[in-house]
Amino acid sequence: MDDHSYEVNKSDEDSKYKEFLEMTRAQLVDFLSARGQSVSGGKMSLAALAYKAWENGNPLKLTTQKHQDNLQQEYATILSDNGITDPLQLPAEQWSKDAIDKWPLVDMGKIFSYILKSSDFTADFVGKYKTQKAYSYFASKFVGPLWWTQLPHKDDFSFITGEVTPSQSVRGECHKPWLYI
Repeated sequence: MDDHSYEVNKSDEDSKYKEFLEMTRAQLVDFLSARGQSVSGGKMSLAALAYKAWENGNPLKLTTQKHQDNLQQEYATILSDNGITDPLQLPAEQWSKDAIDKWPLVDMGKIFSYILKSSDFTADFVGKYKTQKAYSYFASKFVGPLWWTQLPHKDDFSFITGEVTPSQSVRGECHKPWLYI
């Protein structure tokens, strides 16, 4: 790179920094907040942070609504790609409470095989499942009654769902995870 091109780039950078210096504190806070950056400090400090964020090309953060929309779209795509009916849209009368006798057969060997094949678990986990967090949540009644339904036109597949109390927010709304088996 020759000295002249450096001066042109340096000049552009200086003018951009001056633009940030001319912004109001509120504008700087908006610029930084939209990129998930710190908004504490005086105007000069915020201008420097904004310039740094611009120079580094920090992207805009998704709004909560946009993030929720993306998650909903991803959820719908996964269901569609796998030909699965959304269990959250099935009518309540289609579900049976604690219908364990209708659940597909899953023996302990299959569970242990999954645990041992999964890279997240070790052989020690198999013998110590009662000491793990999931079991303690179950024993503490964080997991409510389980519900089962069979899918129409798919006799081999069914859903199991239940209400799970969030561990960090016991008074919050329950999660409703589901399992397609």
